[in-house]
Amino acid sequence: MSDFVRLSYEAKADGKAAFKSEDVPIILGEGLLFPKLEESIMEMRDGEEKLVHLEPEDAFGNRSASLVKLVPITVFRANGLNPIHGLVVSVEGITGKIQSVSGGRVRVDFNHELAGKPLDIKLRLVRRISDTDEKVGVVFEYNFHTKPAEIRHEDGKLVIKPSKGVLDSADYQARKVNFLHALKKLLDAEARLEE
Repeated sequence: MSDFVRLSYEAKADGKAAFKSEDVPIILGEGLLFPKLEESIMEMRDGEEKLVHLEPEDAFGNRSASLVKLVPITVFRANGLNPIHGLVVSVEGITGKIQSVSGGRVRVDFNHELAGKPLDIKLRLVRRISDTDEKVGVVFEYNFHTKPAEIRHEDGKLVIKPSKGVLDSADYQARKVNFLHALKKLLDAEARLEE
């Protein structure tokens, strides 16, 4: 079974703040984190702090010249965009940053902004999560991006009442299927959503 933890972290690249978060729930063992980072967390005790260094290949990867593309300016104009240097854009569902605009072509870098950079990540394992209802809440939050309104037990089954607005989401049915599948896989739990 996967391990559920609450974690605080702060990452630096080239000595500058890259990203941070405080006391967030994380599901370990699901490939959601860099493997070397996950290994370090698995070895930690509640309340412990640790500094983890990741080389680019263990984090966002090395920069790849093949991910820098020339895109016709018409692609942007057809979508009502005026391409300018530094603008972050999505082309065919892939996020990139415009490097230059010249002669009807736009040079877009689709490498992750931290690709090619080593990371120093300061971790603090706030605590391991052992309570089943709290774990259910974490899985719910991963799938619906909000906390459930209520979690209760009826006849040996979990009943989860979604928070306001969840049922109105255009992709509710797909998220519901993913959520119920994740509960079964991660917690071996049968559940239903109260609709």
